[in-house]
Amino acid sequence: MDQTSYPRIYVERTLAVIKPDAIHKAEEIEDIILKSGFTILQKRKLQLSPEQCSDFYADQYGKLFFPSLTAFMSSGPIIAATFGSRQRYRPLEVHHRTRQQHQGQRDSSRVP
Repeated sequence: MDQTSYPRIYVERTLAVIKPDAIHKAEEIEDIILKSGFTILQKRKLQLSPEQCSDFYADQYGKLFFPSLTAFMSSGPIIAATFGSRQRYRPLEVHHRTRQQHQGQRDSSRVP
């Protein structure tokens, strides 16, 4: 029997969130992730409410940056995607240019 008829088994699954300020580079970011050996299992573009962001980042509650984090993440659409890998965990960082980067600081979105 042909091996392609069997479902693929992924050793690792990873949630990636493309933030509102990088949504215009979503295709470029996805290409980098795919070229790194990951497969897109699910992908959804959505707009989170401040309440949904508060729930998602509940572990950050009480920290000084929490209000600005939830305001930023609910300020525009995001892409939430689940990626699978047939290999064990390896970190992957996807960088995008921002105002901070132009000022000499590096802005990155870590995608494990």
